[in-house]
Amino acid sequence: ADIITPNLWELSFLKTGRDKPFDVAVLTTSVQDGDKIGARYERGEMIARVSHEKFANMPHGGGDALAGLFLAHLLNGEDAVMAMQKAVASVFEIMKAANALDAGELPLIRTQDKWVDAPPLALKAL
Repeated sequence: ADIITPNLWELSFLKTGRDKPFDVAVLTTSVQDGDKIGARYERGEMIARVSHEKFANMPHGGGDALAGLFLAHLLNGEDAVMAMQKAVASVFEIMKAANALDAGELPLIRTQDKWVDAPPLALKAL
Protein backbone atom coordinates (compact mmCIF):
# COMPACT_ATOMS: atom_id res chain seq x y z
CA ALA A 1 0.00 0.00 0.00
CA ASP A 2 1.11 3.56 -0.69
CA ILE A 3 -1.55 5.10 1.58
CA ILE A 4 -3.44 3.85 4.62
CA THR A 5 -6.52 5.59 6.07
CA PRO A 6 -7.09 4.29 9.60
CA ASN A 7 -9.13 6.04 12.25
CA LEU A 8 -7.29 6.91 15.45
CA TRP A 9 -8.19 3.63 17.19
CA GLU A 10 -7.12 1.56 14.17
CA LEU A 11 -3.85 3.47 13.95
CA SER A 12 -3.04 2.74 17.60
CA PHE A 13 -3.67 -0.95 16.90
CA LEU A 14 -1.41 -0.85 13.81
CA LYS A 15 1.38 0.87 15.75
CA THR A 16 1.40 -1.68 18.56
CA GLY A 17 4.93 -3.03 18.84
CA ARG A 18 6.32 -0.78 16.09
CA ASP A 19 9.41 1.25 16.88
CA LYS A 20 9.73 3.03 13.52
CA PRO A 21 7.38 5.12 11.37
CA PHE A 22 5.35 3.61 8.55
CA ASP A 23 6.90 3.62 5.06
CA VAL A 24 3.61 4.81 3.57
CA ALA A 25 1.44 7.91 3.71
CA VAL A 26 -1.00 7.82 6.63
CA LEU A 27 -4.29 9.74 6.64
CA THR A 28 -5.71 9.29 10.13
CA THR A 29 -9.41 10.04 10.63
CA SER A 30 -11.34 10.88 13.80
CA VAL A 31 -8.43 12.82 15.32
CA GLN A 32 -9.54 14.81 18.36
CA ASP A 33 -8.46 18.46 18.48
CA GLY A 34 -9.80 19.91 21.72
CA ASP A 35 -13.53 20.41 21.14
CA LYS A 36 -13.08 19.70 17.42
CA ILE A 37 -12.42 16.61 15.30
CA GLY A 38 -10.60 16.13 12.03
CA ALA A 39 -7.81 14.32 10.23
CA ARG A 40 -4.03 14.17 10.20
CA TYR A 41 -1.79 13.39 7.21
CA GLU A 42 1.74 12.07 7.70
CA ARG A 43 4.36 11.16 5.15
CA GLY A 44 7.88 10.80 6.48
CA GLU A 45 8.67 13.90 8.55
CA MET A 46 5.80 15.97 7.07
CA ILE A 47 2.66 16.24 9.20
CA ALA A 48 -0.47 18.28 8.46
CA ARG A 49 -3.78 18.46 10.33
CA VAL A 50 -7.23 19.95 9.81
CA SER A 51 -10.29 19.95 12.04
CA HIS A 52 -13.87 21.13 12.27
CA GLU A 53 -16.61 21.30 14.89
CA LYS A 54 -17.91 18.03 16.32
CA PHE A 55 -21.49 16.93 15.92
CA ALA A 56 -23.64 15.41 18.65
CA ASN A 57 -24.85 12.71 16.27
CA MET A 58 -22.56 11.15 13.70
CA PRO A 59 -23.85 8.68 11.13
CA HIS A 60 -21.52 5.84 10.26
CA GLY A 61 -19.39 6.01 7.13
CA GLY A 62 -17.60 9.32 7.54
CA GLY A 63 -14.15 7.73 7.52
CA ASP A 64 -14.96 5.72 4.41
CA ALA A 65 -16.31 8.85 2.69
CA LEU A 66 -13.15 10.71 3.69
CA ALA A 67 -10.89 8.00 2.26
CA GLY A 68 -12.82 7.97 -1.02
CA LEU A 69 -12.85 11.75 -1.36
CA PHE A 70 -9.15 11.94 -0.50
CA LEU A 71 -8.35 9.44 -3.25
CA ALA A 72 -10.59 11.31 -5.71
CA HIS A 73 -8.72 14.56 -5.05
CA LEU A 74 -5.37 12.80 -5.48
CA LEU A 75 -6.52 11.31 -8.78
CA ASN A 76 -7.61 14.81 -9.87
CA GLY A 77 -4.03 16.01 -9.37
CA GLU A 78 -4.19 17.65 -5.93
CA ASP A 79 -1.19 17.25 -3.64
CA ALA A 80 -1.89 15.10 -0.57
CA VAL A 81 -2.26 17.97 1.91
CA MET A 82 -4.75 19.87 -0.26
CA ALA A 83 -6.56 16.59 -0.97
CA MET A 84 -6.94 16.10 2.81
CA GLN A 85 -8.11 19.69 3.34
CA LYS A 86 -10.77 19.36 0.64
CA ALA A 87 -11.85 15.85 1.65
CA VAL A 88 -12.33 16.79 5.31
CA ALA A 89 -14.24 19.93 4.28
CA SER A 90 -16.54 17.77 2.16
CA VAL A 91 -17.15 15.27 4.96
CA PHE A 92 -17.92 18.19 7.26
CA GLU A 93 -20.60 19.36 4.78
CA ILE A 94 -22.03 15.84 4.54
CA MET A 95 -22.16 15.47 8.34
CA LYS A 96 -23.73 18.92 8.72
CA ALA A 97 -26.46 17.91 6.28
CA ALA A 98 -26.96 14.52 7.95
CA ASN A 99 -27.49 16.24 11.29
CA ALA A 100 -29.89 18.82 9.81
CA LEU A 101 -31.87 16.03 8.16
CA ASP A 102 -31.64 13.81 11.27
CA ALA A 103 -30.38 11.10 8.91
CA GLY A 104 -28.90 7.87 10.20
CA GLU A 105 -26.95 7.53 6.98
CA LEU A 106 -24.79 9.83 4.91
CA PRO A 107 -26.94 11.87 2.49
CA LEU A 108 -24.33 11.71 -0.27
CA ILE A 109 -26.57 12.20 -3.29
CA ARG A 110 -28.82 14.82 -1.67
CA THR A 111 -25.81 16.92 -0.66
CA GLN A 112 -23.43 16.51 -3.58
CA ASP A 113 -23.82 20.15 -4.61
CA LYS A 114 -22.40 21.17 -1.20
CA TRP A 115 -19.43 18.80 -0.98
CA VAL A 116 -18.23 18.37 -4.56
CA ASP A 117 -16.47 21.74 -4.43
CA ALA A 118 -16.28 22.42 -0.70
CA PRO A 119 -13.54 24.98 0.03
CA PRO A 120 -10.55 23.39 1.78
CA LEU A 121 -10.25 23.71 5.55
CA ALA A 122 -7.31 25.65 6.99
CA LEU A 123 -4.26 23.71 8.11
CA LYS A 124 -3.50 23.58 11.83
CA ALA A 125 0.01 24.39 13.04
CA LEU A 126 1.75 21.46 14.73
